Amino acid sequence: MTTTHLQPPNPIRTARIALKELARVLALLLPGFLALFLIVRAFVNGHVSDITFALWLLVIQALSLLVPNPVNETRGDRKAILIKLAALLPAILLLFPLTVVVLIFGELDTAAFVFHLAFGIGGTPLREFAPYIVTVTIYWAAILITLYRLRKWLRRIPFWWSLCCVSLIAGNPLVRDALFNQFQAKYGRGESLITAFQDPMLIAPIEGENPDLIILYLEGMERTYGIKDSFGEIYVPIERLAESGVPFSDVAQIDGTGWSLAGMTATQCGVPLLPMGSLPLNRTADMKQIGAGVTCLTDILKARGYHSTYASTTEIIGSDRGHYGFDNFYRTHQLDQIVDKANAMTPGAIAAREAGDTSWALRDGEGYAIALAHVEARLKSDQPYALILSTMDTHGPKAHMSDQCVADGQPKVSDDLTDAVACTSKLTETFIAELRKLTKDRSTRIVVASDHLAHHNNLSPQLDQHPRRNMVMFLNGPDAPRVIDKPAAMPDVFPTLLHWLGWLDSGAPQAAGIGKSLFHDPATLIETFGIEGVNDRLRRDVELAAKFWHSAP
Repeated sequence: MTTTHLQPPNPIRTARIALKELARVLALLLPGFLALFLIVRAFVNGHVSDITFALWLLVIQALSLLVPNPVNETRGDRKAILIKLAALLPAILLLFPLTVVVLIFGELDTAAFVFHLAFGIGGTPLREFAPYIVTVTIYWAAILITLYRLRKWLRRIPFWWSLCCVSLIAGNPLVRDALFNQFQAKYGRGESLITAFQDPMLIAPIEGENPDLIILYLEGMERTYGIKDSFGEIYVPIERLAESGVPFSDVAQIDGTGWSLAGMTATQCGVPLLPMGSLPLNRTADMKQIGAGVTCLTDILKARGYHSTYASTTEIIGSDRGHYGFDNFYRTHQLDQIVDKANAMTPGAIAAREAGDTSWALRDGEGYAIALAHVEARLKSDQPYALILSTMDTHGPKAHMSDQCVADGQPKVSDDLTDAVACTSKLTETFIAELRKLTKDRSTRIVVASDHLAHHNNLSPQLDQHPRRNMVMFLNGPDAPRVIDKPAAMPDVFPTLLHWLGWLDSGAPQAAGIGKSLFHDPATLIETFGIEGVNDRLRRDVELAAKFWHSAP
């Protein structure tokens, strides 16, 4: 009889096989891991990536597909895994637009996202954002391909599919906020800032003076750009303007004021633009009026006999839910006229329409031409007027320059927002000088402000090294030039403006909305609670949101 002796396992060969298998798993895992890392990093700390990262990820994914991946499975097994991956798509599709927004803006402002989901983004040039959409598509595709390629090992993990579903849903900021709002509405709303709300106590419309009023919102042109060690001389023209008036040096951004219309509701109504109630998307989508529960600047202007106009270089007049909600807001508050890209009658605006211009906005230089033409027309009437104008070139992430700022006289686009900030700063100083000359024979007050802090752009790393503050200044007023450094937020601008115009009753609180006049002593909410303290209250303040929207909490 022959005896067979089993050979002992060769430890070197065993280790080599194990290392080879580990390398195979890592090669299969790498594309999905990198994609997930880039997505999570953007959501957690605002470190964004662009299409360059996505294209490199495509290369890595292609190399990963070359790695052999033998799987012993039946057709039924393969079908089952494909069905499970397909079932993940709804959760991924919910996260998809949020991921695009985070990559563009460097953060997700859920209040802004819900608002724009309800009121629309008509007129947005999607071609400028197409690289971000492609980037996010590549990221999520890499994750799904990786899961499919790892199916041999995933089958050994109990409830792996359920864990993926729960992670995708629980990681969705909109889901978390909706659950939080529901909880707050039912069990504990906390301390509401509604106790700080004050309807403006005004003098009679026939009392006081009625100077012409021009309010200029410079897109994302925050005060931080004036720090020369980081940004050089790009903001000097704005600083020269501030030296001739009353600038406010410590106006912070709080929740519900981080996009253009929200900055306007804060500075014109004294209230942030908060989502409505416990189911913000469902309830906001039913609304056509914005801020119906509060008195805003244009309501007061109407009562005092003003003709008021909002001028924008973008197209904002839409259907009953106007683009970005501007039309809805100003129609709610008795504005007389809207001038936008589609109806402006300056030669440049007409030429752009005749040329079939499909860009997001007219350049800032043309916006100032529209404003000067409007002022010149209004000066022919004795009726006081108010003009509210907003710019666009410094929105980012791309930098746009008016033809006055480039040698060949044609609009220019660059990846460095320094170019746009420098150009708009120079044009703004020139515009104010022309405006002062044009209105020298009539009492005219001018407000220049950033509508919010800058969105994410190539200068964000430098901006984030400093305390970031909005730019607000009052020009042509009765006060001697001085800097007011009282800690404040954008809602404080509204009562400060009314105080400056002399329209608040001197015997009543110098307050409006949740803001306090910065010309007066009472503490602002920022002084009382700090920025984070105010934000913490706003995030769960269904009563204040209900007051703004004129609805039940």
